[in-house]
Amino acid sequence: MTNWLTDEEQRAWRAYRRMVLLVDAEVARELNRDSGLSMPDYQVLSALSESPDLRCRLSELAINMQWSASRLSHHVSRMEQRRLVRRADCASDARGAFVVVTEQGLDAIRRAAPDHVASVRRHLIDLLTPEQVRALSEIGETVIGHFSENCQKWAAKAAPDCGGEPDASGQVATGGAASGGAGSDQAADAPGQSAKASPDSRSYAST
Repeated sequence: MTNWLTDEEQRAWRAYRRMVLLVDAEVARELNRDSGLSMPDYQVLSALSESPDLRCRLSELAINMQWSASRLSHHVSRMEQRRLVRRADCASDARGAFVVVTEQGLDAIRRAAPDHVASVRRHLIDLLTPEQVRALSEIGETVIGHFSENCQKWAAKAAPDCGGEPDASGQVATGGAASGGAGSDQAADAPGQSAKASPDSRSYAST
């Protein structure tokens, strides 16, 4: 027998669906208008900027974004053409590949982050009371916990070889900067050195 939603449950479900649709669409529109970056561009760059050595396995990025590896590979190729990222071989897995953020990619997300965070505030955070923000966090974490371990990993902490979902605080130094080092095949871009030298290295919020 079907367990239909009550009126209150239907109200909650419809409000959630409409809220996500409206907030995501407007934040993405403003991000593209202000920076020329798409939301997937920003998600890739923010994850890489917080990863050890400013790099991440393509497969881990796909898990983070809930995309297929094939779809993400095509998107990364387009970002490579714009010099935002590059690929690097994985010494421990001949079939695997790292995605590495370039200096141009770091510059792009540094420039985009202030307007993006303002957009998130304008269309969500600042509309809520502190109690509502805490409730939203608790609700989100409860639902995330219903899904796989990977989803919990991305929501709660950085993965071992790829940065986790940014916390939107804007106060945490990027993983690449904190790691203090780049591999030998990163020397051409030296993003870790540049990020560390910046007096305003921050976690780049992503929705």
